[in-house]
Amino acid sequence: MEPENSFKKTTTKRPFHYGPLLLLIALGLVMIAAAVLVTNDDGQRDISSGINLPADWVFSVTDTGESYSYPPRLETKYISSRDWSPTLIVLNAPYSCNPVGNESSPGIWKAEKTIDGRSYCVSTYSEGAAGTIYKNYSYYFPLAGQTGVISFFLGYPQCVNYDDPEKTACEKEQADFNLDALVEEIVKTITLSQTTIKDRLAVCLVASDWGSHDYCQALLDGIRNYDDCVAAGLKVDETNPNLCLTPDNRSFVNEANSTWPILLEAINNCEVEEAFQSHQEFVELTLKDGTKLSAYEPNIDDIFDAVDATNGKCGEIRLATE
Repeated sequence: MEPENSFKKTTTKRPFHYGPLLLLIALGLVMIAAAVLVTNDDGQRDISSGINLPADWVFSVTDTGESYSYPPRLETKYISSRDWSPTLIVLNAPYSCNPVGNESSPGIWKAEKTIDGRSYCVSTYSEGAAGTIYKNYSYYFPLAGQTGVISFFLGYPQCVNYDDPEKTACEKEQADFNLDALVEEIVKTITLSQTTIKDRLAVCLVASDWGSHDYCQALLDGIRNYDDCVAAGLKVDETNPNLCLTPDNRSFVNEANSTWPILLEAINNCEVEEAFQSHQEFVELTLKDGTKLSAYEPNIDDIFDAVDATNGKCGEIRLATE
């Protein structure tokens, strides 16, 4: 809600700082460094959040903000993955499993198993068509007190329809295919929506697909001041004052000399003579003894709400904005 003040409040964005070509190149290197990326002997990426993610995996984000990755295709000949696109949903309920039926029976079955120390409830619906058995898999598992579900379709051609040596190759591939292990590797890439922006940026910055690029850009768009930039774990130049750089070529100056709770305390103690709101939620207070305090407010115009809350207690506090 806008505060009732006699002046018009407007806000302006802090201008971007663009340097010459060499600076842009340097900032590109900062983007890589921010993700803390190294390569193992096995060709996988070690991300600072602790996730091992193969370089070509697809990055995806759910409607509720969880991110996860999966291989773009299955390197199989006798297991169809034409529509391979695992989806993740998070159910707001604790994990549980009630096994029904068995895998050899037609229709739906559900079984509980442990994969690499994690409990799973595997539900499958099978149906056959034109010599191929199609299976809809749903792997349920505990996830931060809730239940995560990874779902996808696979097709298994009936190997008896082939002549040797293809028949033998088909049977071997289907018998050796470790779907459980693959699902566990996908689950290990999940980043919860409750994690910090630093953790989420560490995942999407090192991915190369457009989905991760767009997700990263949305996260970067939410960085609006120096404190946001530092909290995201981005590069800080030890200049005077300090400067925080973002991978999308913006920079933020550390203008604050205090914290927002200290400013609130000064307002509530009736120590403030004037409050000024600058660009990007930067607030400066002038105290009655001439001291100046500055900090970033959590949300735009929080300073006006804080001053309004002292009406009738502290007298008039002059307000200004740009």
